[in-house]
Amino acid sequence: MAMSSLSPATSSVRSICQQPRITAKLRTPPKSLLSLQGNLLSWSSSANYVKLRARNTIVVKGLPQKRNATIKCATMEEIEAEKFLIEKNARERMEKAIDSVLSNFNSIRTGRSNPAMLDKVEELSKIVSKQAEEGKVAIRNIRRDAIKSYDKLEKEKKLSEDNVKDLSVDLQKVTDEYMKKIDTIFKQKEKELLTV
Repeated sequence: MAMSSLSPATSSVRSICQQPRITAKLRTPPKSLLSLQGNLLSWSSSANYVKLRARNTIVVKGLPQKRNATIKCATMEEIEAEKFLIEKNARERMEKAIDSVLSNFNSIRTGRSNPAMLDKVEELSKIVSKQAEEGKVAIRNIRRDAIKSYDKLEKEKKLSEDNVKDLSVDLQKVTDEYMKKIDTIFKQKEKELLTV
């Protein structure tokens, strides 16, 4: 009887001692899994917003805090909205702050950010418009050569006058289509150049 009463007691003691070891092993995932989770969870993003969360902490005033970094890509609408947020009062305060700084230079407020850069943008815009015009001229030259070949075939009696007119009309439609494409490409590039 002593054996039977002793063995359940020892088995229950063993089971109590062994359970924490098993649960402790299950509670702590392997280091590779923790590393993978940390890498995957360090980035959270949406369409134009990315947030980077650091896994290590820093101590600020005796309290541990996580370091967060935020990277945000502004859309054109947000940039335009921010332009109008700077009111005249804020601009005057900025000018006073610049004037109050003790420095060896004189501040001049012209209202333009960088005249040299804006002049360069205007020059680039002129170059782009010149290249667009050269593209249009090349398309017109192709049309002229095609019409000459149609006339030559008409004189050789290989094409009728009606066929030449139909081909010329079709050629003019294609030419106009390519002219519109050149115009849209030029307008997009000009808009891209003029946005600072």
